[in-house]
Amino acid sequence: MRIIFLALCCFATVVRSLSISKCTGNERDLFLDTTHGRAAGSCKFVTINDNNQKYFRSSNVYSWLGIPYAEPPIFDNRFKRTVEAKPWTEILNATRLPSACLSEMSNDIQEKANQSKSLEQFAGFTMWRTSSRQPISFSEDCLYLNIYVPAEVYLKVNLDPYAPTPAKPPKPPIMVFFHGGQTQFGSSSLDVYDPSTLVAASNVIVVTVNYRLGIFGFLSYGDEIGGNQALYDQHEALKWIKNNAESIGGDPERITLMGHEAGAVLGGYHLFYRDSWPYFTNIILQSGSPLLTALQPISKREANHRATEIIKYIGCSSDSNDEVLTCLRSANHLAESAHVYFSDLLKAKKHASLYLQTYFPPVVDGDIVRDNPQELLKRGDFKKCPILLGFTADEGSSTIALSGLMGSRAADLRKQQNISHDALTSFVNEYFSFYPNYPRETSELFISSIMHEYTRITSLKQSTLAASSSHLLKSNYFHTLNKIIADEAYICPAYRLAEHYSKAGLN
Repeated sequence: MRIIFLALCCFATVVRSLSISKCTGNERDLFLDTTHGRAAGSCKFVTINDNNQKYFRSSNVYSWLGIPYAEPPIFDNRFKRTVEAKPWTEILNATRLPSACLSEMSNDIQEKANQSKSLEQFAGFTMWRTSSRQPISFSEDCLYLNIYVPAEVYLKVNLDPYAPTPAKPPKPPIMVFFHGGQTQFGSSSLDVYDPSTLVAASNVIVVTVNYRLGIFGFLSYGDEIGGNQALYDQHEALKWIKNNAESIGGDPERITLMGHEAGAVLGGYHLFYRDSWPYFTNIILQSGSPLLTALQPISKREANHRATEIIKYIGCSSDSNDEVLTCLRSANHLAESAHVYFSDLLKAKKHASLYLQTYFPPVVDGDIVRDNPQELLKRGDFKKCPILLGFTADEGSSTIALSGLMGSRAADLRKQQNISHDALTSFVNEYFSFYPNYPRETSELFISSIMHEYTRITSLKQSTLAASSSHLLKSNYFHTLNKIIADEAYICPAYRLAEHYSKAGLN
């Protein structure tokens, strides 16, 4: 079977002119009836065109923001598996975006950007921390979704039942979007994830979803805290959307799950969770794959060890499990403590922390994560559905900027601060030092193999390099490092997943 890969571009690269403004009509009547209650929404007027007027579209987009799909995961619900939201009786004001989920890195991105002038204007930071619509707040009470519906779809759903109408056209598909952020940060409330343009341009319904992050989303401890809370959040959101598909005017048999970056990694995990299969039809994974090495699931034993260490660090150790759980569920500043602990753990290995991303990855719990995704793929135990995989041209560039190797030029990667052969070798050696199956006895050969593959320099020691290779030492290895990171984290995992789907005869 043929594999077609798309290097997906931002829609804005085609659009030459885009404007979003408030609608001029009466917004007080924008009611949405869900299985849990009625919500009042708002409207945007979106105009899209290019300078030559070859493409033009203007449309109202209706939205209902901050719809609760689960009970707040606070107090006794902290670390528990997702609890379905209770119905509400009053009309819900759904005109403001919800808080972003709290995690170890909620404020770290903004603090780093504020501390470094070179990063203040770097889009790799600013995209995660700004919102022109409203300041983003952080809270554990964050399990909400946002619904964006084309005006014509909403009007058809809410037509006067007694008025004569033409034959109803097919209902539009629904796209469910899981945001990125290394499972540590990010939110459906960020400007970069506002789907109003997509909704207006393509006449699809888009639902964006918050899910728990960091220690709140993945801590696993004994039998009391099962782990994978973030995945259960996503599952509950998918179920809510499926049950409300017709209410929002969409086709319940055409629901596409889409994830970006870590959202693509976690979204891909639902390909292996049978209980999620009825709730989506297709899947799009952009700049992420469930085969990403850094977010492969760990064993319950390893997860319990990590939990025990963090419990000691925050002072919750006790011979009584009940006391430990009470302490964990009442601890203040838990996210900050976890972040400090992880930072201290890797203080001497900054580049390794860029690779590891998180101390709390998914865990093999025997339910939502039954095994390593690679093993499940080998056994053919995955959802058979159409799949679209994409990656961008310079996936490794943000990691390079975060590494500090760019110095004062991190804000503009086009300037490509020189990365020497020594700097490249040092980065690769440290970056892969936590790699699973890292061959510590033959680590020099392991690193040499990587370096030779990408630089054609066999030896790591300058003193042993032949004179004919000396010019290679003077090269700028920015693009080389970019490619190494991109291949390891984004491109190779995508191709491996595509190969399994192709062998199964799927599109």
